[in-house]
Amino acid sequence: MIAVVLIAVKSYTAYPMLHFCGRAGFECIWTTVWSMSVEDIARHEKIRRIITTVVWFGLTLIITISIPNIGVVIQVLGSAAALFIFVFPGICLFKAMQNQLESGISQSQKVYWLRGLAVFFIVVGTFIFGLTLSQAIIKDLKGATRDSSQYTC
Repeated sequence: MIAVVLIAVKSYTAYPMLHFCGRAGFECIWTTVWSMSVEDIARHEKIRRIITTVVWFGLTLIITISIPNIGVVIQVLGSAAALFIFVFPGICLFKAMQNQLESGISQSQKVYWLRGLAVFFIVVGTFIFGLTLSQAIIKDLKGATRDSSQYTC
C-alpha cells in the first residue's frame, strides 16, 4: 500500500512538469509551422493552453483506461532505452564530428573514425529498439489472445 501511495504521489508531482514540457514543445512546433508573429502568439496563448491541456489530459486518460496492465508500458519503455543509450549519443557524436569537418577544425582520420562509430551506434541502437519493441508488441498481442481465450465457454 505504501508503494501504491508513493507511485501516486510521484505521478501527481511529475504530471505537471511533463505537461509543461510537452506543451512548450507543441507550441514551438505549432508557431514555427504556422509562422506566427509574436503578436499572434501572445494573442492566442490562452486558448492554445486550454486546448493543449484538455487534449493532453484526455489522451492520458484514454491511454490509461485502454492499457490492460503496466507490463505493456514497461516493455515499450524498455525498448526506448536503446534510443537513449545508443541512438541519441550516436546522433550527437555524428553532429559534433560533422561540425568539426564543416568548420575546418580537423580533417584527421580520427574524425572520420568517430563518424563511423556514430553511425554504428545509430544502426545498432535502431536495431535493438526495433527488435525489443516488436517483441513487446508480439508478446502483448499473443498475451491478449491467450487471456481472452481462457474465459470462453
